[in-house]
Amino acid sequence: MGITGFQKWIRTTFPEAVDDVPKSAADRFDYVCIDMNHVIHSVANRSPDHRRLAILLFAELDRLLKTCWPLKAVILAMDGPAPLAKVATARKRREQYVSRKQYNSASGHDYYLEFTPGTEIMHQLSNAIEYFICQRLLNRSKFGKIDFIFSGSNVHGEGEIKILDYLNLCVVPKDENSSVVIIGGDSDIILQALCTPQIYNFFVFVRGGGTSSCVSVRLLGSLIDELLGDNQRLDFVLLCLLSGNDYLPKLRGYNMSKAIKRYSRIRMRTKKSVIGGPPLGINWETFCHVIDKHNHMAKMAKASRLSSSVNAFPSGSPHEEDGEDIDGFDDDELEDEAVSTGNYDVEMYLKGLLWNMQMYIDGYPPDQLFYYRFKYAPPVDAVLEYFLEKGTSTQVNLPVSNRPAITSQLALTLMLPSAAWSLAPQLLQPLVKSGASISDFVEVKSRVRQIPFSKYEYKERMRLRAGVAWRYRNGSKPGTFKRPTRPMNDKRFKGLPLGLTQRTPFQVTNSPPLRTWSGVSYSLNGSDTSEEKTVKNAFSKYR
Repeated sequence: MGITGFQKWIRTTFPEAVDDVPKSAADRFDYVCIDMNHVIHSVANRSPDHRRLAILLFAELDRLLKTCWPLKAVILAMDGPAPLAKVATARKRREQYVSRKQYNSASGHDYYLEFTPGTEIMHQLSNAIEYFICQRLLNRSKFGKIDFIFSGSNVHGEGEIKILDYLNLCVVPKDENSSVVIIGGDSDIILQALCTPQIYNFFVFVRGGGTSSCVSVRLLGSLIDELLGDNQRLDFVLLCLLSGNDYLPKLRGYNMSKAIKRYSRIRMRTKKSVIGGPPLGINWETFCHVIDKHNHMAKMAKASRLSSSVNAFPSGSPHEEDGEDIDGFDDDELEDEAVSTGNYDVEMYLKGLLWNMQMYIDGYPPDQLFYYRFKYAPPVDAVLEYFLEKGTSTQVNLPVSNRPAITSQLALTLMLPSAAWSLAPQLLQPLVKSGASISDFVEVKSRVRQIPFSKYEYKERMRLRAGVAWRYRNGSKPGTFKRPTRPMNDKRFKGLPLGLTQRTPFQVTNSPPLRTWSGVSYSLNGSDTSEEKTVKNAFSKYR
């Protein structure tokens, strides 16, 4: 889902970087990357049953590859077992969904709950996508020289994060002048793309119910540079993350539009940034003054008789700032509730910001098991008080660990609400039915581990076993992939011939690389030597 209202805000604030794409439009890109779960959810709304789902999915993929024609590679990435921060959010949403729908496990299939890594339908869809790839590779005139990279639901990580990992491993080091398009519907993809500035012609294709839109990451980055200063895109991403996403709740009392205006004034006067490094770090003094919408820090400093240095960045008066919050409202009433309950933790929230930023830069979580354990984000004033007490030079460490990703068994148990117990493997059903939750993570993890993998049924082991990403090519070389099975065991799909597709394991990141971010400033006056594909001429041939 990403940040609520972000796509609309980007279109309004940076209209030059966004353009509508009619259904009949098409263009060519070196690398076409598809966030598969978004596509799967969109076709599921039109599918009356599982067998029809594969047919609709294939038709949609064909349509996307006709709109975004690949020249070098197609990357298809499904959501696998996610980092714990996303698992916590997914469980919360599923509980809310069950409560609204009054879900009954005996009432038949429910796609929203079934689309959980480790379920039978996700395993069937992985097999179906593999069939699709091998079938399309038989069309040598169209896909004969194209690589297909597929990361299924048994490969840990979210689809869009795995796509970033691919770009960091295979495109940035050797092919940065290529054209890349990521197809998805999550607004976070735009922010993630801004953290990969080395790719020159970089686009995000946002699918909508009617007209889709295309965002030029290069042009958006240039406009951000004009607004905030050269190479301040990471600062921009951080200010956006404070509005809340799938990993962290919104900072209470925070208004992004106003914060960006304050940042621009502070940056103009002081030339100081919020994000620093390497290693990744935050200038907390500048950070505090950017979020301090009512000049509370200076008032609290005066009351506490602290050094006048905290007033180095005097805030503008409230009437100087206008514009709506990215969500369309200020949440002071929720700030009051957060204050009254105390159900928040400032330091853990700040660590979460660093964790989130590093994951976007790396395409891999710095700690698979980190998550923000509290119901609310802290209020802005609580963050300011934290730094007034500890000092803005205090160290807030990035959560880093080589702990392995959680297994499909554990992810499934934590994500499914008790009402959906029948979707779990038989041995895990009692645990899901009992309401196992992330708040009891250590105990749930222990109980899941106590079940030997060999005790699961064969079909269950097939869908729970940790997998690898695969590269598919034409050819009959050693290691050739023999033949994928028919999707959903549907006889309407033809059996594919043997030995015409080469399948080899694809290298992915397996531990935090902790990459440093190197800024690239592109001008808007056409002085760059690289050949530019702009958002205005992309898809223009068939308009």
